Amino acid sequence: MSSVLRAVSDALSSCFTQSELQGKTLYVAYSGGMDSTVLLHVLVRLSSEFGYTVHAIHVHHGLQATANVWQEHCMKFCKSIHIPLMLYNVTVSRHSGLGLEASARHARYGVFCDNIPKLSHLFLAHHLRDQAETFFLRLLRGSGAKGLSSMHPVSKYDHLTIHRPLLAVAYHDMQSYAEHHDLPWVTDPSNDDYQFERNYIRHKVLPVFDKWPSFYDALYRSCQNLAMDASTISYCVVAVFKEISMDLYGNIVLDRASFNALNMFMRVQVLRLWLLSSGYYPLSSQRLDTFIVQTFSASQDKHPLVSTKQYKLITSGNKLCLFDLSLSLEHTDFDQPWSFSDMFIGSVCAMSLQFTEQSVDRLSFSSQFTDVRVLSLSVIKKKSCLTAKQLKRIWSIIRIPLPLRAFVPFVFADGVLIAVASTWVGTASNRTDFPKLHLSIKWSKDVVLPD
Repeated sequence: MSSVLRAVSDALSSCFTQSELQGKTLYVAYSGGMDSTVLLHVLVRLSSEFGYTVHAIHVHHGLQATANVWQEHCMKFCKSIHIPLMLYNVTVSRHSGLGLEASARHARYGVFCDNIPKLSHLFLAHHLRDQAETFFLRLLRGSGAKGLSSMHPVSKYDHLTIHRPLLAVAYHDMQSYAEHHDLPWVTDPSNDDYQFERNYIRHKVLPVFDKWPSFYDALYRSCQNLAMDASTISYCVVAVFKEISMDLYGNIVLDRASFNALNMFMRVQVLRLWLLSSGYYPLSSQRLDTFIVQTFSASQDKHPLVSTKQYKLITSGNKLCLFDLSLSLEHTDFDQPWSFSDMFIGSVCAMSLQFTEQSVDRLSFSSQFTDVRVLSLSVIKKKSCLTAKQLKRIWSIIRIPLPLRAFVPFVFADGVLIAVASTWVGTASNRTDFPKLHLSIKWSKDVVLPD
């Protein structure tokens, strides 16, 4: 059995049980080049043994004059091996700021996610030389353990499971397999264009290491070791993040004192985890370091921050907050009645009154008031409902971080302030002492409206 066939067979056996593969459809990204042709051919050969079916998917990027010829070639080859071929055309932006290769990859993966059924398995033909190229690209960018671990044999992308069963297979073994089985493939002329970093590394850097026959195998083992190191680091960082984070009115915030007590390395890792898990790209090391130093040294009345087009990371009092800038402050004006009987749902927040078995009944409670209203901070200021001194005292008691204050609801009963956010702050005309009635009020900035 060839090393190529053995690698794919072993990958299938390690990822699936025989029963799991029975009747399953596996998808193969098929460009028409040698690598993907070999992978497609091997998976089709093994399909009768494992009981799955294969579908190929080809993306026409429109970047080469011969792209139409490649598509026709893919159609012809898939027909010859009797498998379905899914064809899609994309337009690749040349002005995205990502670079042409990255833009093409982004468009291609968009096609995969949009057209391959959810929870499916997509097979890619990356091999050992591809892994080495990726390692050096990330080394040049100063990546840490996670980045230098490069590509993984199995990974997740959106709803798809990505498999790279040939990642430990040498390029010359792939070529030998293709020639032995007389497989047809197309050649991308851009592979020889040195303006692309990956091509320069392939043709100018990697040949230097031919002096050491074990270089590629050693590099692959290093990538595996780095992946284990990255996993261990991630486990520790997640544990620390959980320990110093808390839910504050539907928002995850970090405790400033606990954050500052961490060493510098862990502070950087915690912030990167927070940003990535929130769907944001991490900041540069320099900007992160500056923010961390300012957070450590600034007094409580100062608010160190770092801002991007997507979010604002700010230190407010004894909390670190991550503020999504897509939450427009234009919709934070609200002045609406509330009956206490139902959940109040405003444009940017939700309020509910929680009754316990010891509480008075809801009807008799709400009937005490003729006018209950929920106001936003912006309305409070416009109508001068509270003085600056009163607001300052409220914030000193409730300690809501600065970025969240625009979303905070103020509850007035018959003209008297009785609650701010989830905290009772007074009595209504000296008639009702809410804590003694075992009533709790709950506020959340994040509103999930019913379908």
